Amino acid sequence: MPSLNDSEKTLLAGIEKYVEEVGEESLIDVFFDTINNWNLAERLYQPDTVLIERLDQFDKWCVAQTGEDPGRLMEEITLLAFRCLKGFESVKSYQSYAAQIDLLISGSTPAWILILKILHIDIRHRSIVVEAKNINKKVDDKQFSRFCHHIQNTFTNTAQLGVFFTRLGATGFREREKGNNNVRQRSLRDAQATQVLFHARNNKYVVVFDKDDILSLCKRGSLIKILEEKIRCIEEWTGLPSQDTSSIPEIDLPKHLSKYF
Repeated sequence: MPSLNDSEKTLLAGIEKYVEEVGEESLIDVFFDTINNWNLAERLYQPDTVLIERLDQFDKWCVAQTGEDPGRLMEEITLLAFRCLKGFESVKSYQSYAAQIDLLISGSTPAWILILKILHIDIRHRSIVVEAKNINKKVDDKQFSRFCHHIQNTFTNTAQLGVFFTRLGATGFREREKGNNNVRQRSLRDAQATQVLFHARNNKYVVVFDKDDILSLCKRGSLIKILEEKIRCIEEWTGLPSQDTSSIPEIDLPKHLSKYF
């Protein structure tokens, strides 16, 4: 190891004196305060103009419900939102059943690993499975269970998080009161009961984004913050702290999605 020159020795002595005077505990507090001020969610999710424009068009479509294919519109918004996450490396499309298209978003970069840690996800599961369903009713327990089954059996070792994008939400979830996102319930039923039981049995999360959640994705950091909040709710309900894909048919992204890459 090379010897230090006089200026380096002076700097090192100053650092040691500062640590001794301030104390290690105080320095640790300063470190955490610094991290909190970094606004990590805002840095890791930044919606671009394409997503913002499509969200505006989606908002208008929800009123008129004409002019666009509803399923493709939801699929595009889903893809565009997750494309705005920092650090992802690939987006694949899988045909899970019938004409249903699922997206598999994966990464291994430091930014992606940091997102997984924020979301309470084991970093060995580096993929997120997303399903977009734009229908005129809530996702029922049968549809929700099928998605859970798909995540558990198709992506056993690669995904711990599944996300449902659906305009009207899912059955059993109590509607939020205006201005209050922390509405508590006394009992579980329908799709929400399946959500909690699925996590308790498999330590995997499936969360649901409704219209209000989707329209909020125009804000920096929103996708990560909403996901983390929904994951934390599952953990609270269950009382818990916070896959091989070779056998499923991988297909090319459809034209209405691939045009964004």
